[in-house]
Amino acid sequence: MTASKLIKHHQSELEKWSNQADETGLFVARDTWDAIEREVEDYTADGVTWDFIEDMPYSWALQLGMAFDEACEKWIEQRLHELDNLMSEALGERWCYDINRTMLDNLRQGVRVGNQYESYFAKLIRQARPGVLEVVRRAWINDEDYVLNHMDNDSLKDGLSIRQQFYEARHHVAPQLASLATEMLRRSIRLYQTALAGVEGALQVAGCTAK
Repeated sequence: MTASKLIKHHQSELEKWSNQADETGLFVARDTWDAIEREVEDYTADGVTWDFIEDMPYSWALQLGMAFDEACEKWIEQRLHELDNLMSEALGERWCYDINRTMLDNLRQGVRVGNQYESYFAKLIRQARPGVLEVVRRAWINDEDYVLNHMDNDSLKDGLSIRQQFYEARHHVAPQLASLATEMLRRSIRLYQTALAGVEGALQVAGCTAK
């Protein structure tokens, strides 16, 4: 395939990908939130102790940012790498797309995502805490009887309550993550299209000069 035909092929592929950007954003959001749900499930499966869970919003927010970055790598960066490698092999030094810039932008966005949701995760945990009546009920149970017969069950119920908060939060957070990923993809495509236009123009100029 000539360089000119390869450029046209990539322009066509990018146009199709741009039209599928919303769908790709949904894939990124799904994988990201699935990863967080697994983290929450693993932590709460055997119950929770409220004194120890206060630090988890920071940890889960950090995991969210990392999961978002990994999902972007899977659904965005891998395909860009494939296209970039083909152009590099065909054009060599004439190809000027900087894929490292895209990777760095995605990594920075992942960090911002983590910072953005720490307080929201803390809110979810507060909402999962037992209400006043439940706290009073637990306080009135004889200490020894509570430890022997009730504490483990209450801890498991609290863990379930936290998981339920995060399951319901998917409907709130996933669309935000999808929108963000979609915009990131479209920005990456625009940068790639700009690089294609630049090298296409250079090839045209070289062809005219040769004539």
